[in-house]
Amino acid sequence: MSHRRTAVQFGAGNIGRGFLAQLFYESGFEVVFVDVVDTVVENLNARHEYPIHIVGEDAETVSIRNVRAVHGKSIAQVAQEVATAEVLCTAVGANALPYIAPALAEGLRLRHEQNGTPVNILLCENLHDASAVLRSHVSKHLPDAVREEILDKTGFVQAVVSRMVPVQTEADRTTAPLAIRVEAYKRLPIDGSAVVGT
Repeated sequence: MSHRRTAVQFGAGNIGRGFLAQLFYESGFEVVFVDVVDTVVENLNARHEYPIHIVGEDAETVSIRNVRAVHGKSIAQVAQEVATAEVLCTAVGANALPYIAPALAEGLRLRHEQNGTPVNILLCENLHDASAVLRSHVSKHLPDAVREEILDKTGFVQAVVSRMVPVQTEADRTTAPLAIRVEAYKRLPIDGSAVVGT
């Protein structure tokens, strides 16, 4: 079996589904969403794809394929995905960062045991210094003996979300629960100095 390149996306909301997953999908990754909304997780796993509607003068609909989801409450499953992913990303909202830290820490610990490869977490959060905040939450859940080693191999990389995602209406959500409307612009500037490895 050939190794699948996965990107683990914490948060399958407007930014996660409507922006980041498109970048990962177009870069050849399988996107594994981590979310706690049951219907979103079920829908993603039933369909393995969803449409995004790009609005504006070059309006088009793009299918985001090769996606699946893991429920955020199943720590062991999330950790397993973190352990083997090529890149990690968050778009959960600043208040949710403490809640994803335990599964993230467990995944980084597993990764350290299994293959020891560095990994980067792109932080797409509207929070000043989100990278330091998440690093500190994750740190608390790591075993003392390997904490520094694991943190040294983990990049907490601040990103700037610059794509606008119009608010989805209730009608939108009812007719096509996974569809999302977005503007065409899709660059994601990141803090390159925080990247560990490649």
